[in-house]
Amino acid sequence: MELSTSTYIFIRTFLLYSDIGSSDGKAVAKFRDELLPLLKLLHEKTLSKRGYSWTGKLLSSLLLTLTHTYPLENKFVNPEEWSSPEFEWNHHKHWGKMYTADQVKVSASIFMKTRLTKFAKISWHVPNQDTIGFALQIFRELVEPTMSILEGLLKPGLTRDAVWRNEFCRSDYQVNSK
Repeated sequence: MELSTSTYIFIRTFLLYSDIGSSDGKAVAKFRDELLPLLKLLHEKTLSKRGYSWTGKLLSSLLLTLTHTYPLENKFVNPEEWSSPEFEWNHHKHWGKMYTADQVKVSASIFMKTRLTKFAKISWHVPNQDTIGFALQIFRELVEPTMSILEGLLKPGLTRDAVWRNEFCRSDYQVNSK
């Protein structure tokens, strides 16, 4: 797998992958065999600040997607309205619409044991063994080796030239990006 020398193609492809952060972690985990080599390649080959900072943000976003609990839908209207032809043509008329709690209708099981069941069913991403396992694999194969690189770079007596600074910044972004 080689990175294209074209910055435009790289940025465009990277932006497609950066959408991972707004995906369902369970769906993302299915692509672990494609994503892990890509993340390794990005860490190895992105030498510019833009490249390694975006790589770090992608890694951070991916880990959040895999390990956090969050609602799967972020729609601002109820599902029936969202799917209606009227909404498709006049969605701008719904912006800022206020709902009372009993008007909210969406879908999941987190509220099943509460009194909210009659109106609130929100679909949640809840991490499972597969998503947590993928996150741990990322830590073992990407984050831990990068921490070792950082520790090595901080040893006394090393020449801290431009190459050292670049390697330090790339590794730091890999483990500290937000």
